[in-house]
Amino acid sequence: MVLLAGYGEWILGSDDDRPRESDLSLHHPFGLFEWNRMPFGLKNVPQIYQRMLDNALNGFTKIPRLEGDPVSKQPDLETNSDVIPDEPKDDGKKSVLGRRSYIDDILITAESWDHLCDRVESLLDVCDEWNLSISVVRSFWGKDQVEYLGHKVSSNGLEANPKNLSALTDLPFPGSLRAMQSFLGSLNYYSKFIEDYAIYAAVLYELQEVAFAAMSKPEDRSQVQNLAAAADDDLEGARDPADADLRWIRAHKSFTKLKEKVASTPILRHFQPELQPVVVVYANVWAISAALMQEHGAVFHPVMFASRTLKSNELNYGIVEKGGAGLTSRFGSGT
Repeated sequence: MVLLAGYGEWILGSDDDRPRESDLSLHHPFGLFEWNRMPFGLKNVPQIYQRMLDNALNGFTKIPRLEGDPVSKQPDLETNSDVIPDEPKDDGKKSVLGRRSYIDDILITAESWDHLCDRVESLLDVCDEWNLSISVVRSFWGKDQVEYLGHKVSSNGLEANPKNLSALTDLPFPGSLRAMQSFLGSLNYYSKFIEDYAIYAAVLYELQEVAFAAMSKPEDRSQVQNLAAAADDDLEGARDPADADLRWIRAHKSFTKLKEKVASTPILRHFQPELQPVVVVYANVWAISAALMQEHGAVFHPVMFASRTLKSNELNYGIVEKGGAGLTSRFGSGT
């Protein structure tokens, strides 16, 4: 479900509540105009709007209507603030969605059709109470699968859904540190779908600008690429070997492997409390990874992946201690 007006739903308070004149004023030949509703472009608008919607969905704070205005809702003008001044107190109620929304994109999920109808009814009541308008054209109801924030969400689980997958899979090896950082930043959002992500990404994160400068000649890059294609698929050694060619071979192989993995990400099943969870842990010299899995139809399917490189004090751990570190640092904290 998508809200219609977005930031325009939020009516600004009194003159004392507004930001400085230069922030909300428009100079025009016909005079000086000022916004009455929240405009785009202000730095804190997304946080303010998200907070307002969280309050609405969780039923934390009731915002009174102005006298004589039965439609619009504003904060109490006596508080001298056009946002809620303090963190709302939890009254014990859960969100009508069972989760948070993302700005004006609201995803409604349920275990059954009746449960979905109940949640939709509760959500519509909240929208009516807070005077939130719904875009009927942009909203979809009762679908088995939806695309949401770069993911495909269905009863089967969660799938990665990059907007332009070919832009990642067809990307040549970056020729600069900035280009490499851009590639890794694009993959970070989908790292939970990539098994052993940190093991491969750490090799690329340790490349420095001087290393790219030393490999600036096309013939040098071509030679390393050919060596990487012919080398054995082994990343178990140290991340920073003394031999520069070996380091670049590992970097090229890690880059290729990550592109293959993001192109074939598995479906992450929804966690089922009634099923026995199984955690598969892997550790090598400098990294740890773990996979949370559950059995569906005599087959174990992943629920989530987690991985990270070891800290300096953890490098001397034994294999058992490394596995324990992987469990406590990721799944133990619920992340």
